[in-house]
Amino acid sequence: MENLIVYNTGHSKRRIGRNMDGGYVINELPGNYDILISGGISNDISFEIDLLNTYKGINCLAYDGTTNLKIDEKQLNNNIKIIKKNLGKENNNNLTNLHEEIKDFNNIFLKLDIEGHEFRIIPTFNDEQMNKFKQIVLELHTPFDIQKYPDYFKGLSDLKIENLFDLLKKINKTHTLVHLHANNGCLMASVDKIPLPHVFEVTYIRNDFISKKSKNSIPLPTSLDCKNIVQKKDYLLDGFPYCCKY
Repeated sequence: MENLIVYNTGHSKRRIGRNMDGGYVINELPGNYDILISGGISNDISFEIDLLNTYKGINCLAYDGTTNLKIDEKQLNNNIKIIKKNLGKENNNNLTNLHEEIKDFNNIFLKLDIEGHEFRIIPTFNDEQMNKFKQIVLELHTPFDIQKYPDYFKGLSDLKIENLFDLLKKINKTHTLVHLHANNGCLMASVDKIPLPHVFEVTYIRNDFISKKSKNSIPLPTSLDCKNIVQKKDYLLDGFPYCCKY
């Protein structure tokens, strides 16, 4: 569970996107981004619109093979391009692994909400490719959730808890976890007597934007977080590894 330690890095935070499921807490890092690459939009692009309004002059490639969302491209100045492909470990007519799409950029904002397929695409990136992502927000669907709903998470039945920790370890090699919020629409598991949400939102920043860091000592969620399910109580995370008070 050490790979889920949340850190303070001195950067201020803000919420981007709507005040419910689909919004994320980000770090306000110096400089701009080359591009926003968004995986999984369904029928909501509030995050994408808000981020592009905050960081002027960048474009967004939004990937989702299942969305039927139509946007007013004229109103958005053609800044958001919706591509009817899902993200995965290979390239074909229905999937992309983003390797070609990211090669010309060095400061990408990456947003992923791809229903467990983060376990397929992220392991395909080498360290050089991972370092192209200046900031990452990700809704992470753990194997606990995937195994509970096999008919929904098709093609992911092989995933075990070890795959989760391998994924976190890989991301932590190039990035630092700076925020975590449990999805209150899902269940809570336990690993070594430590609570682990079935689904949670995480924010990572690239390690070269960190000059000093300390373990988070504030219980989660914070005032910037919003419930995924408005009518349900949020999960409180006030111990290791999320909140290290001592």
